[in-house]
Amino acid sequence: MKKDVNKCSMCGKNLEFFDKQENFHFKHYFGFGSKHDLEKIDVILCCECMDSVLDKILPMFKENPLVEYDL
Repeated sequence: MKKDVNKCSMCGKNLEFFDKQENFHFKHYFGFGSKHDLEKIDVILCCECMDSVLDKILPMFKENPLVEYDL
């Protein structure tokens, strides 16, 4: 099945201008050493869902993975 690159994988809304500009698209093939061996994840998120995911996972990190944006 072909992925709809114009919809958020989490909430299903059609991506708007800023969602497309930010391009929160994560694709990864899992090798060995994970319970997801030989699987693939392919996720496209709108800005709101990306914020929601970050709010959930950031507290799980020992060190904050966010860094300042250099212009």
